[in-house]
Amino acid sequence: MLELNVKQSGISKRVLNVLYRKTKSGKIVKRVHEQYLRNDIGCGLDSCKNCQPVEGHSLTNLVVQISSTVPTNHAIILDSSALIRFHHLFDNLKFTNIIITQTVWGDVKRSSPPSYKSMYTLCYDSPDRKIYVFMDDFHYETHLDRIAGESEEERLTRSLITCAKFYENHWKQLSIIPIIVCGTNVTKEQLKKQFENVFTLQEYIEGMEDNTDLLDKLAVYNAECDARGRILFPEYLAHDMIQNGIRSGKFKKATFQVSRENYTEAYVHVDEGTTWFIQGRINMNRAVNGDTVAVELLPESEWTCPQKVIRLRDVEEIEMKDAVDKEEDKDEDEIQRKKPRMEDKIPSARVVGVIKRNWRQYCGMILQPAVKDSTRVLFAAAERLIPRIRIETRQAEHLKGKRIIVAIDSWPRDSRYPIGHYVRSIGIAGDRETENEVLLLEHDVPHGPFSDAVYACLPEVPWHVPNESHRKDLRSLTICSVDPPGCTDIDDAFHCIQTASDRYEVIISSFFFLIFHFSVLF
Repeated sequence: MLELNVKQSGISKRVLNVLYRKTKSGKIVKRVHEQYLRNDIGCGLDSCKNCQPVEGHSLTNLVVQISSTVPTNHAIILDSSALIRFHHLFDNLKFTNIIITQTVWGDVKRSSPPSYKSMYTLCYDSPDRKIYVFMDDFHYETHLDRIAGESEEERLTRSLITCAKFYENHWKQLSIIPIIVCGTNVTKEQLKKQFENVFTLQEYIEGMEDNTDLLDKLAVYNAECDARGRILFPEYLAHDMIQNGIRSGKFKKATFQVSRENYTEAYVHVDEGTTWFIQGRINMNRAVNGDTVAVELLPESEWTCPQKVIRLRDVEEIEMKDAVDKEEDKDEDEIQRKKPRMEDKIPSARVVGVIKRNWRQYCGMILQPAVKDSTRVLFAAAERLIPRIRIETRQAEHLKGKRIIVAIDSWPRDSRYPIGHYVRSIGIAGDRETENEVLLLEHDVPHGPFSDAVYACLPEVPWHVPNESHRKDLRSLTICSVDPPGCTDIDDAFHCIQTASDRYEVIISSFFFLIFHFSVLF
């Protein structure tokens, strides 16, 4: 009877997952997780008769042709590389009918929290976008047992193929097919050996109409060697070496903080009351302000001190009259610095690895390229602590004089600047609305339109002040407001009267009257 009840509840079978973990002390610990595979997890398609309907985030087979690359109705199964590298593209309304498998979802969450957060918001806050998370690891037909010696990348590939073949067979009688869209050509070639309908994101976008903006955002500048044909930065140490070094005390984990006076200098607070100094691009080693880095203390003979000079990128670029080529010919690590006195030296360090990137989307402007009509330009972020970012866009001429948003993708060892991509335009530089939005974005102040849930918490318009018996009539008193003259939405009014020799009464009228406990606005 118990077995029958389990079957009726949707559970198909039970599996045991065995994992071995190495503790900090070096011991090997065996962990066994019990997992139940289900037969009632739907495919997500609203017209599928074999699956239970999914509320909200369902797929449809009534989609008009999105891309000429795939001339039939289809659903897109995304791989990890597409989500991690290009998650910003899926904000575009052209993308719909997207499947994200649980295995890929977990990999994105571990590898790139910003990408995961962006896609999570898009998936669960926008049900009309038709993005479905398929719980493949709990589905009895798509669950995969781990193979001894199999890498995480190999398991991801095997899982993606298994899910694609499941959907292909499951939808055989319906007018829709699954396709896999991946982020790189290498991944495409690997998947193509086992599944026919595999495309890169670039191939898929090239088949769309009005795709200029999407192609610009997709264009990640290929890393190129320095003009002098040499590697510019040291290679980062392996993750295991960094962790072992931190445990042994050889390395320290700290937050990288660029100096506001000199962009070629930085500091890290390694312990309470202990600060190490980092000087020069080589020692900074591609770290960006706010990154969590692993640093190594240099031998005392290599200690130095901050230069007693203010160095700002903007000033140096004006003096050089060239924001691109001439700056590349000048390497501050090759400049002869005045030898510091022994008593001025402070503990100095170098970055040996980046533990966690603090990259985000940056507001700023593109700099005038040295070559006319060039598609490769440098971007100057509004935040001066951020280095110049190299991007590729065919809209460089159109974007001159505008505030735009750019995201960093990578920083190769042979590139003087981090490589990024154009996200979107904000508006004309100097315009009040544009500059206001830049301030809000740079300080991460939410300023988007209110959701339906917020409006549901508020009374309907027009709203009238309720005539309730417990209300006091204060119209005979002098009422003040902190809002400026001419303001039409006075939301803070108050009065102040003396009720005793040492006591004053203040009553404040505020919009909080309309906000209730445990509501969305509270």
